Amino acid sequence: MVDENEKKKIRSDAERDRRKKMKHLYSTLSSLLPPPQDSSVTKRVSIPATISRAVEYIPELEKRVEGMISERQSLLLKKLSRRRRNCLAHHLTVTPINDELTVVQISAEARCDSSFSEAVMVLEMDGFVVLSASSFASSSGPTLLTLHLKSQLKCDPEKVHEKLKPLFAAC
Repeated sequence: MVDENEKKKIRSDAERDRRKKMKHLYSTLSSLLPPPQDSSVTKRVSIPATISRAVEYIPELEKRVEGMISERQSLLLKKLSRRRRNCLAHHLTVTPINDELTVVQISAEARCDSSFSEAVMVLEMDGFVVLSASSFASSSGPTLLTLHLKSQLKCDPEKVHEKLKPLFAAC
């Protein structure tokens, strides 16, 4: 049997380990944050101050990431709009299979290779992952492109159609 002194020792050891772990976690959190505004003072920052800085800093980072994503999309759209559009699609359909999977089918003129690659870029920017892509081109008819996509979010077919529509002028 464990006597009372051994129980106390076990509890104090467990508490010491818990404090060590918490100290390490706060230290790690503090190292991930930018230095405090008054960084001329190199004193140790308190735990509540560290948590307060983290609470302020994380939303700032989220805004910066959103801004960068928005800027990336804007730059890509500018790049796409600078290119001349002479690709005519005869047909563009977006069909959700389930909440994660979607099929995009495009029937277009044979000279639309760059528009197809741009379509893939636009879809990937919107968070889709291209699971497979296939195309078929005949010597005299349209080129057929089929994309199988996966997304973390439920697909809105109309939104996807509107995103792809500018790439194929006649859709």
